Amino acid sequence: MSRGQVRTITCDDISAVHDWLDHRLELSSESHILISRLPPRRLLERLDLSKVETHWLTENQGEGALYPHLERMDSTIRQRVANGNGIIILEGLELLIGMHGWDAVITFVRSLVDAIGTSLWSLLLPLNPLTLEPQQMAMLTREAPRFELPEHIEDEDDTPLPEPTETPVVTELSEGATLDLTEDGSPRLVHLVRLPQSGFSQALLRKRIMSWRRMGLDVSEVEPALSYDDDERAYRLYAVVEEKVRLAVELDRVVDLLASTGERKNSLKFRFKIRQLTGLEEVMRSLDLLVGE
Repeated sequence: MSRGQVRTITCDDISAVHDWLDHRLELSSESHILISRLPPRRLLERLDLSKVETHWLTENQGEGALYPHLERMDSTIRQRVANGNGIIILEGLELLIGMHGWDAVITFVRSLVDAIGTSLWSLLLPLNPLTLEPQQMAMLTREAPRFELPEHIEDEDDTPLPEPTETPVVTELSEGATLDLTEDGSPRLVHLVRLPQSGFSQALLRKRIMSWRRMGLDVSEVEPALSYDDDERAYRLYAVVEEKVRLAVELDRVVDLLASTGERKNSLKFRFKIRQLTGLEEVMRSLDLLVGE
């Protein structure tokens, strides 16, 4: 199972998620944590609770209860993912939005993305997409891209979560690689597999820089790392730029939505900034406003 991922599962029936989890519990030796709106007596009808750590998301007091307070939930999850590895399924996003409002919940999700990204855990967020406005769904899936429940689960502990179907994931872009084009003729950005610190080398860094350049990205910020003697120092700089690139890929996908509405002028302006890796936070705020309108 791939680590450090936060994904959204869109479903109108949570039992499909429970069925998937039940199947995984039979096949995988990983740890599994379920934060559910259902009380344990109801979950007993669907899952073997001896194989999964469960928390009941409720305002009631009792053993295993988790009060739906965002800061408390954030702290609980951060403490839990500090050790071990596995999958957490957090149900009840709709409940949290009703209690705390959309802005507070999307901030909570972003905090979890940061926490999970440096851990050996993955986090899944099931919800009914009809409970969100289209612009809210776009914001959520930018932070936590969609994960489609597989029809079959292979008997392997390291079966990865599929990356979001909206944005392809490749290892590197070879010279002459064909990329889809945007409406202005620029290459469409794609996610590249993260480079781990273990095994990081100057040769891998050169390949990655060339792949980014082929997508039209200005990654001059990371080029000084090619001359560093210290691989750890080089990786720290690489990791900073990698996060910028990953945000750029997600923002570019939102620009696709904007372009589809006829906003060609704004789309061109945003794509230029995105490929320069400059002002990405400002671009994100502007896109949130425009998509919301």
